Amino acid sequence: MTCSVASFDGKSLFSAGKDGCIAKWDLLTGKQVGYIKKRVSESTKSKGKGKQKAVDGEEFLGHSDEIWCLAVSDDGRWLVSGGKEKRIGVWNAEKFEPVKSLGGHKDSITVSLCFEEVQTSFRMMKYF
Repeated sequence: MTCSVASFDGKSLFSAGKDGCIAKWDLLTGKQVGYIKKRVSESTKSKGKGKQKAVDGEEFLGHSDEIWCLAVSDDGRWLVSGGKEKRIGVWNAEKFEPVKSLGGHKDSITVSLCFEEVQTSFRMMKYF
């Protein structure tokens, strides 16, 4: 596991790691209630570990490489994820479904993600 984040209400925990998967946990029962598998596209099947990159134009169904950061909105509706493949994933945290992919980054997403108070935007924060 490389990152985890708890919902503001303390009911859910999201975790992710080098396997490219995201899990959702119910903190009251300790049970896993959702799981998003690593996405394997035709363009990444033949590449070895650490070689997967986001492909422009592909429908976003999940990450294809390591996930290094997560953030959840205060209202628990949105989850964002970032990692090695140079894209940020936006998820419906309640349904645990992909909403949008924000690509075009020059390098891996290795910084912290956080939501603004208004919850209509989020920021990337880099620590030096």
